Amino acid sequence: MIQRQIASLFFNGYIVLFYAVAYLFYLTSSLSAVDLTLVNEQPVVRTGVISYFKCVSDSPNLPYDVFTRVMDTGSGAYLTSMAHSGPISPESWPGKRLALFPEGGLKRTGVFSCNIGSNGNDQTAIGIKIGASGNVWPDEFTVTASLSEDINLAFRSHSGGRVVWRHNGIIMSTLQTLNHRISYVKQSDAGIYECYQVTRREHLENSYRPIDQGIMRLIVRNCPPMKWSPPNCGRSCRCINGGACDDATGQCVCPPGFKGERCEEACGGNRFGSSCQHSCKPGGSTHGADAEECKSRQFCLLDPYGCSCATGFQGMECTDGCSVGTYGANCRQECHCKRPELCNRFTGACTMGCGAGWKGQSCQEECDPGNFGEGCNMECNCNGGAVCDRFTGECPRGECEYPFTGRSCQTDRIDECDSNPCQYGGSCTDHVLDYSCSCVNGTSGKSCEIDVDECESNPCQHNSTCQDDGIMSFSCECVSGYTGVTCESDIDDCVDHSCVNGATCVDEVDAYKCACESGYIGTYCEEICSIGTYYVKETESCEVCAPTSYQSKSGQAFCIPCPLGTASKRNGSISVDECEVKANTSNNGAVFIIVGLMVAVALAAASGLIWYYGFHRKKNRLERVTIRHAW
Repeated sequence: MIQRQIASLFFNGYIVLFYAVAYLFYLTSSLSAVDLTLVNEQPVVRTGVISYFKCVSDSPNLPYDVFTRVMDTGSGAYLTSMAHSGPISPESWPGKRLALFPEGGLKRTGVFSCNIGSNGNDQTAIGIKIGASGNVWPDEFTVTASLSEDINLAFRSHSGGRVVWRHNGIIMSTLQTLNHRISYVKQSDAGIYECYQVTRREHLENSYRPIDQGIMRLIVRNCPPMKWSPPNCGRSCRCINGGACDDATGQCVCPPGFKGERCEEACGGNRFGSSCQHSCKPGGSTHGADAEECKSRQFCLLDPYGCSCATGFQGMECTDGCSVGTYGANCRQECHCKRPELCNRFTGACTMGCGAGWKGQSCQEECDPGNFGEGCNMECNCNGGAVCDRFTGECPRGECEYPFTGRSCQTDRIDECDSNPCQYGGSCTDHVLDYSCSCVNGTSGKSCEIDVDECESNPCQHNSTCQDDGIMSFSCECVSGYTGVTCESDIDDCVDHSCVNGATCVDEVDAYKCACESGYIGTYCEEICSIGTYYVKETESCEVCAPTSYQSKSGQAFCIPCPLGTASKRNGSISVDECEVKANTSNNGAVFIIVGLMVAVALAAASGLIWYYGFHRKKNRLERVTIRHAW
């Protein structure tokens, strides 16, 4: 029974845990912002020109009727019949496009929205179009304010005259100027504001005038500036580069051209989307980070951001570049460069570096506590570790940490180099309660007090012996045959050579050699090949002439052959007289041949006689035997 109850408790616990996880997943998914951008092309509608809205989103939950009117501002409560919804072109962005054809006239003006769903949580981006011929137009299409702020909504006009304001379709009878100041703004102040001129109150005050009408949208966050998490709003926002902090989640909705948790990373003038994943020019820009491909387009994002031009542009039609010292979407961001004129209007990057008190890619991040100056590269030196002024480095009450002094507490009042701590000519550099020495060659150590052994680098050459002789000094004891500071030079032993008979002296290590002329030999070439010998260049020696030759002169490189039919009786003959006539070996041979023939003939004759005699004896004997038998 107890085991069954325990098993039931475990099962119920798993069920509760499952539903809790599922609920947290749903809550997280429903609160997370989807990536949605409503691109408003031609926000100022002109006669004869097609005007577009492009709802760009990766969401798979795009409904068929993604585009709607937010409210009737005199152009009707629904989309004009002269509008068509379809795929986005010519860009390859995901989402849908709404084309408002010229035949729709001023019914193409008003407040439009792109609505998509994400896990049951609808997300909306809202954009505004006004007529180009109107006499009244807004300073900005959208204004984002925070609770308790004081703001001013302003319209402009080509001509004077009384104007009528509407807030969410209701006439604001007390307003008759182009400016509306709201003190301590609250959520009920949010919505659509319209302003148009009237000439005859009884005819036009209650009538919509799209041709003369300016439209603006006010977005009110549910928390004070730089705060989120209502109703207490006890958490701080840290968005930069014009990013808007979502008062419900604390996430930064980044302007087109920026991304990152705090919108700290600039992507340049051709990019938009939460991860800068979309480019205004199909295939990407060829102009790098300073591309102007998103010019003349307005980008409307999720609240509380609203609508703005792409980074680097401003104006009603987003065609004007930022003025000097400003950058970003609608050029609302102030450059914090050492030289404002060298600020990149697309990224805020500073060519010469950030000014005092700022750091980061766009120089929009304040110095961390404890740092100050240009690029936040200096450290505070305040008494007790107090934080200094991030621009000047000044400490509270001017109290510097010992041993610093000066306005920014950067001067070390004690010069550790006064005592000349660096030895052997080393140069001293003062530090805070410390010093460092730049030592001359041959010394090392904190104060250059160590004599470097110059022999460690083996400066002496050719197996010579090195002797360290003190600071930057050494000597080499050279082996025989070499000289110089490092024994690098071979002594020329041919200076006083003893080579004779035109021989060439060849220098060697601690010696020399005589290269003899032809016919001479010996250590110094002092000997000449004698009569009866000849000089051999390959062996540099004298060889004795063979018996068939002679040599009657000394120093010759060859032997003279004996005349034809003569030969010398010995090696090394010195005169042709020693070449004697050779024995007649040809007559002796003939005699030998004749004698041989005679012997052969005699032997043949003897053999014939012996044969003849023997044959006839046998024949006679046979005949006698035959006759005897015949008888």
